[in-house]
Amino acid sequence: MGRKFFLILSALLATGTVQSMKPLTAQEKQWLEAFQQGNKAQMRENVGDIGGQGGLIKIADAQKRTALWWVTKKYISGDRDYEFVLANLLEKEANPNAADQFGITPLMNAVQTGDIELVRTLLRAPKPSIVDMKGNLGESALKYAVTADKPDIASLLISQGAIATDDLIALAKTDNMRNLLQDAKRKRPSEAKAEQLFDALFLGQMDNINALLSQADLNAGYVNNRGENLLFAFAQSDYPYTEQQEEEITQALLKHGVRGEAATAGGYTPLILAAREAHPGIVKTLIDSGVNVNLRIGGKPIDEFLIDIHDKESNNQKRRAYEKIINMILPKLNKPQMLFPSAPPMPGPEFFDANKNAADLIVAIAKADTATIRELLKKPFNPNFVDPETEYTPLLTVARSEEDLTPKDAKEFALAIIAAGADKDGIVAGFTPLAVAAKSGNLGVVEALIALGADLTKQVKGQTALAMAREEEKVQTGQKKIAFQRIINGLENAQGIKLTNFDIAPTPTPSPMPGPVGGMQPLVSSMQKLLDQLNQLTVILTK
Repeated sequence: MGRKFFLILSALLATGTVQSMKPLTAQEKQWLEAFQQGNKAQMRENVGDIGGQGGLIKIADAQKRTALWWVTKKYISGDRDYEFVLANLLEKEANPNAADQFGITPLMNAVQTGDIELVRTLLRAPKPSIVDMKGNLGESALKYAVTADKPDIASLLISQGAIATDDLIALAKTDNMRNLLQDAKRKRPSEAKAEQLFDALFLGQMDNINALLSQADLNAGYVNNRGENLLFAFAQSDYPYTEQQEEEITQALLKHGVRGEAATAGGYTPLILAAREAHPGIVKTLIDSGVNVNLRIGGKPIDEFLIDIHDKESNNQKRRAYEKIINMILPKLNKPQMLFPSAPPMPGPEFFDANKNAADLIVAIAKADTATIRELLKKPFNPNFVDPETEYTPLLTVARSEEDLTPKDAKEFALAIIAAGADKDGIVAGFTPLAVAAKSGNLGVVEALIALGADLTKQVKGQTALAMAREEEKVQTGQKKIAFQRIINGLENAQGIKLTNFDIAPTPTPSPMPGPVGGMQPLVSSMQKLLDQLNQLTVILTK
């Protein structure tokens, strides 16, 4: 999918699994050997002392096998010692998704024991197992259940989101297992549809979101290969959803059965990510649904982590979102809500309705109502708000207003909107602001974006803004053509590209001067043309 958050999240996941494979200390080696050897008495003693032993619960041997991995591998059904040790490890948040060097997880071990209660325990753990994790050779918990002909375990895994594929159906040894898998395959939607909704939630494609959420056969158990379900995509989106949209979409996902308590291998949950990314509507709905709030981020309790990032946040709108989220979480932790004195006084709800002000701003720009535009720019507004009808932001609306606003006004408004936090390089409705301005011939906005360091080489639909402007210039005439020429030369100059030498309209011919045969007229005319070109270039470069 090529999105930046996948690279970031992959790095974060690595920090939450087993510790780096440095040699174990003598104490660590002795602690882990009890689980490797199945020494019940020592295992009980070890888990009873985890609190005082720091990070021992995360240590692993040279093959990346943790204490929990060994317990699930050697588990004896009905053995009270193993039950005690397992319960304590999970209660103290041993990671059930920490795989060994071959990609084999504790859940896969559990399936191989044939103990359905052990499988169920891992799936219901405080940090639950990711049901469809794959081993290095494509192994999965469901594959082990199929090859061992354990239809009861296979049914449990499928109910938690495991995917029945044609390859697994081919491995079935009995009609009972084959029928179970075929029925599960018929009932789930295609993987392409689930991935489409995942992308739509992350990108803010409301039409696709509404269409897919309206379908009764939505695969609520879908997770990608990082263990992220649909709520993860929504929680990590930087699309400017309204709080109402956040609440309604989260409610719809939960109603379909998407798990709000799901966790990645690194321990990240939808609530953690939604709080970190300042989505109060998602946080509120998840809390109302009963998800666990007593969580830690970056080694800190969630409330302390959020207070820290709130204090460092310079964007007032995002600070207010963090304040809402913090005061949603504190009562659930039995802590008093906070008063944030730094927040400005609130003269009225409309003044602080950032999305409404942004919507009004878009309308005013479309009408070229400069007086109203200037008044709205003084109020808090969401600079990245997307109008649901036009799918344009305030900045994109200014960028396409080449015939309604003067270049001077367009430049002024674009600078103000970017200063308020608009994404100058973001792609909305398929275009960047620079692409829209260059394609529309909006010189003022192009100048503003160049001045503020917009990405001039970013491609949209396979073209840069400069390429779009060059195409448009060829079909324009008159003043419009000149505007495109100025845009082209401005973009070329900003990128250090040789300036295109556009044809200049002929100048009046002066009276012939005495001189050699043919007179001086050819030389004078040539010099005059060169002077005119230099004058025009000077105007462009000094704008």
